[in-house]
Amino acid sequence: MKNFIHNTTYEELRDVSPLLGSRSGLSTAEEPMAELAAKLAELVTPEVSDCTI
Repeated sequence: MKNFIHNTTYEELRDVSPLLGSRSGLSTAEEPMAELAAKLAELVTPEVSDCTI
């Protein structure tokens, strides 16, 4: 699972919740939403096999 946070950083999240802030993930405060969406699409798009059945 990939964590996404919006309009904050993991450093700021650690100040409020050390448990949640200790997780890794992606933040809209550090990368534009379009880039995060592209990364998410890569994670959920199945690879197409060259094999045919």
